[in-house]
Amino acid sequence: MNISIIIPAYNSGESLQHTLEGVSQQTLLPQEVIIIDSSSTCDVRDVCNHWQEALPIRYKKVDLAFPGHARNIGVRMSKGEWLGFLDCKTIPHAKWLETSIAKAQESESEMVTGLTEFDYGTTSFQKILWAVSYGSKAYRTLPGTIILKESFHKCGNFIANVRAGEDLEWISRAEADGLRLTTHALPLITYMGLSESFWETINKYYSYAKAAALINVRTAHKRLYLLFVLIFLTLLVTNWNAVFAGWKQSNDLYIAHISKIYLGILIVLYLSFLLIKHHKRLNRELDLFKKAYLFTVFILLSGVIYKWNDVFTGWNLVDDQYVSNITTLYLLSLTVIIFLFRGIVKPIRNSVEASYLFPWRWIAVGLVGLTLDIVKTPGYVWGAILEIKNLLVNKFKRRK
Repeated sequence: MNISIIIPAYNSGESLQHTLEGVSQQTLLPQEVIIIDSSSTCDVRDVCNHWQEALPIRYKKVDLAFPGHARNIGVRMSKGEWLGFLDCKTIPHAKWLETSIAKAQESESEMVTGLTEFDYGTTSFQKILWAVSYGSKAYRTLPGTIILKESFHKCGNFIANVRAGEDLEWISRAEADGLRLTTHALPLITYMGLSESFWETINKYYSYAKAAALINVRTAHKRLYLLFVLIFLTLLVTNWNAVFAGWKQSNDLYIAHISKIYLGILIVLYLSFLLIKHHKRLNRELDLFKKAYLFTVFILLSGVIYKWNDVFTGWNLVDDQYVSNITTLYLLSLTVIIFLFRGIVKPIRNSVEASYLFPWRWIAVGLVGLTLDIVKTPGYVWGAILEIKNLLVNKFKRRK
């Protein structure tokens, strides 16, 4: 069975060393291992020279290239019937290729997607990051994926000009194109690249979220982040005249009926989404809006809470319905819920042992998780806005 393994190398040679060691131990060896080196040092070339006798390595040095672009180059260079994808921080188990080919033949699939488990590293911060992000759950990934070369060409190349997310987009596209694919029941790939530095992690999550904004991935995340921005916008709009104009109609910043205008815009947008949804061809694209009604209710609920004392008590402090600091309590409650979710609920869902989280480590996990959520906000919100724009643009194009 002719298999070409493609590995984009953009980090130090040390991580590639571990990957190639895993490849060398395969029970079914590949026809070739194609290394696309876009790193800024000579480390990768040195590692490739070290493994040249043990593995059929084909090395190509390129200028700075994102992973998708590097993989596209590797595909063009490949000679095998099958393509296998790895990253330089992923280590394949010894029976990865043998099991993958057997799985493809047994299920008559064109593609077998990788299933990756994430190593929690050696430092205390790496383990906190592991608990925040992946835990003991295995995830479907491009690294570890094999695909018939002719089927790859049916699906098309990776997006070449984005830093991250192109792998998830490509797998989603393969599914949408109807490729016969399956996934392993157990992980055969281990990821060893969790960041050791808190600041490095912040920078990575920010840049990845910014990259994901440009392509059709992480739609659930984008919906969530857009929701919280809309909540903030609702709180701002419903109190605009009080804060910025002091309720003085002569003030240039005063906007008459601003809350009604805002509510009208939300209703019109929601009805527009419902109208578009009747077109069956757009069902896949409308996944972004399937919870639009709940979002709207949540937003309006936030507005009601924020204006509670104004509307229901007229700011009468002795009124039985008056609630002191209701907005602060509401926002604090939301923060606490998110903190508990990030520190306890999500890690346990990801099979992190309770003995690791308690009695106090869940606090550090929650703080790191909440910080990373804030860091990702600009990218995901912009991504949600772009998806709305693209949906409406596509709708108008179809009408023409």
